[in-house]
Amino acid sequence: MLGERRLLTVLVLAPVAMALAVASAEVVARGGAWETPCWILPNGRVSTVLGGGEACPLEEGERVHELRTTDGRIVPFEGLSTINGALGPGTTALELHAVDRGKETWRRAVVVELSLETALARVASAFLLSVLLMSLPLLLVWRSAAAAAAPFSILYAAAAVVAVAVICGRQSQLLQQMALVSTILVPGAVVHLSFRFPTERRMLREAPGLRFAPYLVCFVILPTAWAAMVSRPLLWPTARALVLVLLGGAWVLLLLSCLFALRESTFEVQRARARILWYGSLVAPVVPTLAFAPRAAVPGAAATYFAVCVIAMPLPIALAISRYNLFDLDQDVRRWIGRFAYLGTAAGVLTAAVVATVSIESLPSGVAGAPALFAVLFGCLALIEPLRGRTLGLIEAVLSPHFRRLGRLREAFSTSISELQEAGGVARSLAETLEAALQPRSGSVFLGSGSAWKGAHHLSGEGPIDPLLAETALKLLASREMLYLAADEVEQSTARVELETAGVTLLSALRRGGQTFGVVLLGPRRSRVPYTSVDLDFVRGTIAEAALALHNARLAEDLLTSDRRATTGRIALSLVHDMSKELQWIRELSRRLPSRIDDRTRALRDLETITEMASDLSGSLRRFLRRAVHESPASETRPLSTIVDRAVAATARRFGLERIVVDIDADAGGSQVSSDIETVLINLIENGLLAEGSDEPVRISVTLDVEALRIVVCDQGRGLPTNEPERVFELGFTTRGEEGGSGVGLSACREIVRSLGGHLDLSPDPAGGTRATVFLPSPP
Repeated sequence: MLGERRLLTVLVLAPVAMALAVASAEVVARGGAWETPCWILPNGRVSTVLGGGEACPLEEGERVHELRTTDGRIVPFEGLSTINGALGPGTTALELHAVDRGKETWRRAVVVELSLETALARVASAFLLSVLLMSLPLLLVWRSAAAAAAPFSILYAAAAVVAVAVICGRQSQLLQQMALVSTILVPGAVVHLSFRFPTERRMLREAPGLRFAPYLVCFVILPTAWAAMVSRPLLWPTARALVLVLLGGAWVLLLLSCLFALRESTFEVQRARARILWYGSLVAPVVPTLAFAPRAAVPGAAATYFAVCVIAMPLPIALAISRYNLFDLDQDVRRWIGRFAYLGTAAGVLTAAVVATVSIESLPSGVAGAPALFAVLFGCLALIEPLRGRTLGLIEAVLSPHFRRLGRLREAFSTSISELQEAGGVARSLAETLEAALQPRSGSVFLGSGSAWKGAHHLSGEGPIDPLLAETALKLLASREMLYLAADEVEQSTARVELETAGVTLLSALRRGGQTFGVVLLGPRRSRVPYTSVDLDFVRGTIAEAALALHNARLAEDLLTSDRRATTGRIALSLVHDMSKELQWIRELSRRLPSRIDDRTRALRDLETITEMASDLSGSLRRFLRRAVHESPASETRPLSTIVDRAVAATARRFGLERIVVDIDADAGGSQVSSDIETVLINLIENGLLAEGSDEPVRISVTLDVEALRIVVCDQGRGLPTNEPERVFELGFTTRGEEGGSGVGLSACREIVRSLGGHLDLSPDPAGGTRATVFLPSPP
């Protein structure tokens, strides 16, 4: 697969690179030049479709028979080399002898000087436009498994070559010939694309070799078109009409393919994708065509329309990708493509406005026509986009996903459940967040276990959903976390029909740690617009966060209802509450993720940290709960060195590894001790790191002798309270109340150590600060 992608990339980039190289070489070789305002083909025919406009004295289709130079010489026309040879310093005009339908006339064409800087500017504009045209196709080649990526990239490679020729090839016969070959190739690529886009046709699956047929037809007519362009001017009108018919037929076939997908798709999301592509490809190019060719004849207007269609097609495709995840791309890719759609649309609107109000010939000569103007405007918009602020907020809201609003809702939801609360509160907060973000017609959040599901909160709208559907939804979900019935290829079943009949289109399970705490059922959006991929990603993340909160709430609820080991239970609950600093850190990392969506490495690193911290926190809560209810009297044992390493890693995530120094005696490190000591070490290390008055590192030493196993944690803070130092072990006593301290950490640590047959002492450190010493029975 990787080899195929590399080969396709080389094949589509090679002709574009060759065209740019030819344009650059001719600029360097000629060092600036003179040119006529007319597009004259190698066969002598004049083309106003490619440019020239009112500045060219000749009409579309007229044939140059001979020319008269400034010094009076009459030279027969024998190709573009004839004109290039007649141009030079001192040449201000050429007299062109034109023949059209038996009529012969002499026309005077003004010669303009093309400076080296202007020629280089044209090459730069062609390069920029080529990059814009090839960026989306190559992105699909490398980041999507869609079969449409190959014809899509071939189409835009041909379009890029034509664009280079239009911008830089007025006096270049080689570039014009390359443009002809590329133009002939375009209908084949469009037909191939219609076989695979928006969905693959059945006939292509049955006969894979059919995809080569359109290209074969193109190569059959290529010799005729080549001869008409180079040496048979009488054939040119027929060849041009044939190419336009092929382009029109191919484009109609592609539009019919989109219309077929729109009418036949069984999923609303697929219909929304096809609708965007249909209207974007058919209607959007009309206005630019009227702006670029307001007075052109039918062939010229048709050629302009097809050119605009090809250039504009990436915009509706990018919109379908960013909103409805066309081609199944990652979220970071969809975000960038959404930005591409916004910038491309803005540049296209500005280009059409400029062309409609200002004659293209009055623009600076370095901007050769509308394609180059579009490329320059796109580049300028991309540069000023980071500074635009909210100026174009309305356009962005339409063309790019609403990340900011969903981000604010997600942040508010995280804040509301950051502290452990009862399950009903989590369900209520979840339902309110989903309603504000999605505006569904109906929806319910069910909590419970097994087959006993109760409606915890219902969204406003058409009324609550039947609780019996919760079990039906779980059967359809199976091991999946979420299903969107309007998009997912789920086989028709009784469960699906039952849910769709009840108006349910989005279903998700609240699962955590192998347990199912609830089910969320949502109806379609009130506006009838399908949920976008961004909406689904938001729901997926919010559901996962709610499941974690319900998991913790269930642990806390079990702990509170236990009537055994009340003292240990109260301390465990206090510790769970005090662990909100870990939850706060998780929330802070989660809040950063939208701003790091462009940096995949940092985002993945933050996600790994969040997962690790959540897992550690969940494990700690589970161990404390088991101790409180006598479910696990004998805790797990591990090597002391492993426990110290885990405690250091847990605290280093927040404070940095450089602030912790560890010295473990070799004999002591292998001692097997209870894993509950990890909780003790984390509390003691964090207390030392948070001690006021010093930025010095906390030092940990572990030694073993005949009497006891000693773990010493020393800091350089302000030390113990001078009056009644034993008060630090009282439940609720803290010297960091303003910083969020709860005063239960040291009390819990002493309780844990005592339960293991040891004791915990605090004393002033001779070097300043506090020394915490954990004495454990010496292992056998």
